[in-house]
Formats: sequence, structure tokens, C-alpha cells
Amino acid sequence: MLGALAALGLAAALPAVSQLPGAVDAGTAVLPQRVLSDTPFPTAQHFVTSELARTIGARSPQPGLFAPLSAHRNDMLGYASLFTLAPSEAEHGMRAGNIELTLSDTLNRLDVPPEVRIQLGDLVSGKVEMRASAKRGDYYRLAFDENDGVPRLTALELRVAGRTFGAIWFRAPGAEHGAYYTLDGAPLEAAAFTMPVKWTRISSFFGERIHPLSQAMAFHTGVDLAAPTGTPVDAAADGVVSFVGTDPGGYGHYVIVDHADGYSTYYAHLSAFARGLRTGEPVKQGQRLGSVGMTGAATGPHLHFEVR
Repeated sequence: MLGALAALGLAAALPAVSQLPGAVDAGTAVLPQRVLSDTPFPTAQHFVTSELARTIGARSPQPGLFAPLSAHRNDMLGYASLFTLAPSEAEHGMRAGNIELTLSDTLNRLDVPPEVRIQLGDLVSGKVEMRASAKRGDYYRLAFDENDGVPRLTALELRVAGRTFGAIWFRAPGAEHGAYYTLDGAPLEAAAFTMPVKWTRISSFFGERIHPLSQAMAFHTGVDLAAPTGTPVDAAADGVVSFVGTDPGGYGHYVIVDHADGYSTYYAHLSAFARGLRTGEPVKQGQRLGSVGMTGAATGPHLHFEVR
């Protein structure tokens, strides 16, 4: 029975990949629209302008409400991308699209809250080959919502290297805790990643941004968690330390921890390493790795946290 309910819930919760291109309604999340590379770029820019006018007209926004849209060319992947951003009061949304190159590469560029990215990585770890080359027809579909102030992955369906994996979050009425289940109703054991810094705020999100030092548009591959210098930085999950060192012009003092199924977490701009921390050392979730700092290319104390 649970499997049938899960399958029904997943079908209702997730967008079809074919539904991805289209207008974005108020309150939804960022959805990309792709135009073939042979479309003149001015045409793409005109599309953005007309969509902006439509969006503003549909919402009757108050002064101070922004609905930014942008277009940029990506010659490497062979298309121009158009992004429509609809502001939302809560962290919720849906994502769907085709997997390009590998699942790991696709998810690294997926615009979702960091908590959702961590939950997703932990959920599929050991069940899906993250670095397998994508096959024709491979796709992802996911939904997330805010639960008690914390964004949570609520439904997921992947087709990776020709194999399909699905999961849905379920909490029985009156139950204190929920869990992830397969579409057949079997529980999925997943020890969720934890945030590496307590009592923090996100000072820079994952994705395209203007670099604070170079002032050039660049892709930010992680999430910046602002916190006072010296704030403890802990391992997000069990793993093995694969790097402890310094990149003076970039990450500064940083640590890499390898996890199951090829996942790695990066902890950068540290002011100090945990005493005795060394390469090859097993670490437990919550174990001290170092302290927040601003070494390397940083304008203020924060942790650059990245999942690869």
C-alpha cells in the first residue's frame, strides 16, 4: 500500500522533463529554458525582455520586488540558456532536466538549497553511479519543500546510465520523524549529511555570481557559510581525509573528505586545521576538521563548503 501511495505521490509531486520549458508562475523556483545554439543571441535577449514584461504584468509587483531574467551563451555545451527567476517566500520548488556528461556534473550545477543538495547526495550514495557517463534519455526530476524552516528533498526520480532510481519522503501522521522510501515502499537507509558550521548564514549561494575580488562573472562551485573566525568546522558525514593543505590564491587552508560512491566535501578558507588532522585519517560525522577563517581568496571570514 505504501508503495502505491509513494508512486502516486511522486507522480503528482514531480514535473515531467518535457514540462520544463515554459512560463514560470509566481512562487516557483528557477527554471532554465534552453535555445539551440543556432538561434541568434539577440533573439534570446528579446525573449527575456518579453518574458520580463509578461511576468511583471501578471504579478502586479510592489516597488522593491525584483523578477530578474538573464540570457547567456554557452558555446562549450552548444546552447544559449535563458533563466527566469520567480521570488518565493519559502524554500520550495521542482527541478527537471536531462543529465549531461555525468550525474555528478549535472547536480553540481543544479540550483537548489545547499541542504537539499546534501540530502540528495547522501540519499543516492551507494545506489547510483555518480560518475557514470550519461546515456540518451537519462534525466532527473526532484521536488523539495521547507519543513520546520529547513528545506527538505521530498521526491526524487533519476535515470542514470539507463537505470532508474526513485525515492519519496514520508512521515506518518503523528510521527515525530519521517524517512525516505523507494516507490515499492521499502525504506532507504540514509544517514543525512549535516551542515559543517553551526549557527551560520549563507553569504553566497551556488551558481553564477560576480566574484567579490575580480568583479567578473564566475561560477561559484560551493556555498559560502559566514561565521566568525575560529568557529568550529565539522565533517558533514563519515569519510576519509584525502587532502590537508593550502592554496594561497584560492581556497587558502582547506580540507577534502572523501565519502562513499565517489562523493567528496571541501572545506575552504580555514584559519586553522584540527590538531593532528592528516591525509588518510578516517573521520566521523561531526568530527572537528578546523576553524572558520578567511585565508586565500576571501573578503571576510566564512567557510566555502562544496560537494563534488
